[in-house]
Amino acid sequence: MPPSSPEPGRAPVQEKGLPVGWTVLAALALSGIVLLGALWWRESRREGEPRTPPAKLRLRLDVNSASAEEFELLPGIGTRRALRIVKARQRRGAFRSLAELDEPEVLGPGTSERLAQYLAPLPGDRSNEKPEN
Repeated sequence: MPPSSPEPGRAPVQEKGLPVGWTVLAALALSGIVLLGALWWRESRREGEPRTPPAKLRLRLDVNSASAEEFELLPGIGTRRALRIVKARQRRGAFRSLAELDEPEVLGPGTSERLAQYLAPLPGDRSNEKPEN
């Protein structure tokens, strides 16, 4: 027996399963969820990427006055590390030397050497000066 034609005003029905309209709606909803997930994932990956400073950083950052957003411009310094610098400065007062960035509760060993070219020298700080030959 041939399939009967649907009544006027009703969606055609597949042989088994949901009506065609519901199937299309479910496919659109699923593709929307996948798209939103992909966008969320891409944005979450950007947060962890190191931000690159301008090719020529004309002004050097002062560790005793720079904001967390300014610290984030430095290579290898993301949101969390920038906040650690600012919180350490608030907790203990002004930094007296860039070497204090190497302390474990601030950023850890080697940080002051790596960032020295982007940070303004502190008065009286000789920790990052290179010895003259």
